[in-house]
Amino acid sequence: METEHCKQGPEGAEADFRIYDSVADLPMGDVPAPLSEGIIGVCMGGKARLDVNARRCEVAPYDLVVILPAAVAAIVPGGGDFAMVFIKLPADLFRETMNGIARITPDFLFYMQHHCAFPLPDEREARRFVYFCRTIRTRAGHSTRRFRQETVAMALRLFFFDLFVAYKTREEPALVSGRRGSPKERLVYSYLALLPEHARQEKQVSFYADKLATSPQYLSMVVKELTGETAHDWIAKYLMLRLKNLLRDSNLGIKEIVYRMGFADHSSMSKFFRKHTGMSPTDYRAGQWCGE
Repeated sequence: METEHCKQGPEGAEADFRIYDSVADLPMGDVPAPLSEGIIGVCMGGKARLDVNARRCEVAPYDLVVILPAAVAAIVPGGGDFAMVFIKLPADLFRETMNGIARITPDFLFYMQHHCAFPLPDEREARRFVYFCRTIRTRAGHSTRRFRQETVAMALRLFFFDLFVAYKTREEPALVSGRRGSPKERLVYSYLALLPEHARQEKQVSFYADKLATSPQYLSMVVKELTGETAHDWIAKYLMLRLKNLLRDSNLGIKEIVYRMGFADHSSMSKFFRKHTGMSPTDYRAGQWCGE
């Protein structure tokens, strides 16, 4: 299969969504380095070794591979003729995709940062993934340039939501029970799991440290060490995720959103939102988020 891309849209501009089948097009080499874009793909033959965020995994035929943008990653093809069909995931497209999944939780994002390969049952399932990518390519090719990224993001939300459901039903119970992961990892998982329940009202790290029977300094150090981002950053990430979803609901008034998100008033919410997006909540709601 040759590299495929969207056909030209009405404006004559070529879409960014492409399907690749050459490992030479992977945005990583054999030395770990930060990625400007992630990948979603499936191994169709041979084997390879992936090093992602200081963790190593072996990739075999019919393994689904998901590497998020900004991961520190490397790949070393192994035995046989390694073959992979994949799409690239720019950081802005990933943010747009995640912002549209209302129930996503930060612990899932942390999990995805440290797990990149998921075995599929057989070749049939692998081919279904390729068909899914082609469907996105076709839909994106029929969209105008203004809405093309949103079209792709809407399709990718189904993909990530399926992964999220699988994580919640199969992986999360084992992680929470302590059968997997180091003490530091369990602490971070527990911290991230608290955010959906409390972040809208409790925006200080000290609250979560008290819940987890540790000090704010130690919790902050471990979160930064394992995720690369501060504990405060994760609180802000969750708040922004929920806030953007609420702003996209035209049936909700701004006062209602301020109340639901636990801000003192409209001004404080606007200040927080502008700090993280560079625009006001009103501008975001008016549709300027389309250019994210």
